[in-house]
Amino acid sequence: MSTLELRAISKTFASPTGPVQVLDRLSMQAAAGEFVAVIGPSGSGKTTLFNIIAGLESPDAGAVLIDGIEVTGRRGQVAYMPQRDALLPWLSVIENA
Repeated sequence: MSTLELRAISKTFASPTGPVQVLDRLSMQAAAGEFVAVIGPSGSGKTTLFNIIAGLESPDAGAVLIDGIEVTGRRGQVAYMPQRDALLPWLSVIENA
């Protein structure tokens, strides 16, 4: 059974008014077949969290593990469909990857 584990994930972005910490030592586990909801207002770090899990962004600190194997920053281990798709309709699924 697959598990996704986040260990103390932190991420900060620079802004004109100073650093903005969107994730602060976030830890969680989700097992295969388990439903998990990530809820928060706009700008709270939800998309950043999914991008870190998918390897599209790297956390400032912490680790992403799948089945106990660290995959932090490695693309191709996890995929997700964002709220607004960025697919090109004239390409196949593979060509859009």
